[in-house]
Amino acid sequence: MNQKKIIKKNLSDQNTSKGRIYELLYFLFCLGLLSIALGVFIAQVDEKVIKGTDLLHDWKKLFNMFTYQSNFLVLVVMLLSFTPWRKKKSFVVLTFITLVSILFTAIINHSILDRDEIKNFSFKTVDFQHTIIPLLYTVFYFSKKNIGISCKKAYLGIIHPLTYLIIYLIIGKIKGEDYKYPYNFINPHKPGIIGGLLGKAKQGYSYLFLTAFFLAILTYLFSLFLNFAKSKINARKY
Repeated sequence: MNQKKIIKKNLSDQNTSKGRIYELLYFLFCLGLLSIALGVFIAQVDEKVIKGTDLLHDWKKLFNMFTYQSNFLVLVVMLLSFTPWRKKKSFVVLTFITLVSILFTAIINHSILDRDEIKNFSFKTVDFQHTIIPLLYTVFYFSKKNIGISCKKAYLGIIHPLTYLIIYLIIGKIKGEDYKYPYNFINPHKPGIIGGLLGKAKQGYSYLFLTAFFLAILTYLFSLFLNFAKSKINARKY
């Protein structure tokens, strides 16, 4: 065997070895994230449902919050990542929708709902929901094992947040002013984001829709950025 063939064989063996190590690390990472997501879900069910007084009402209340929905999506994705379904196009779409939703949860929580939460970080359930799981899922999504979607489909990222808003606005409109919205910033009878900045006692539907419009635009642009970053990572050679 000449020198060139020996070098080529050695490089091939190294790449194979690196590939196996990467596969093992990826598997362990996915298993770890699945365990965390499942543990957080079980903890929430135990706290909010099992220890509650009304099973059906408590289940509904649990999933009323966008935070629980996005974290549940992470759990679903991680479960499916260990099944043949991970090879389907629908799984690729679901992983992206989940990425935008879980990052939306983290950003909105830390920038609008509770800016001091990160200062009091202490590995509580909310810390996992708002910080740890979003970070770990982002690492999972941007791994080379995941394909990603085209920039033309970046609009898919706003589906979950926008659908969530529309559903609860309809429910709130039907139930009236006394309805307790999951979040005050989507409640037309509260100051909200823009209304609060302008010193309004109630934001009304006009400022609420304006807020929703800006958030939708920002979420879409953020989705484009995520797609662009993913395409660059996938194009890199290791």
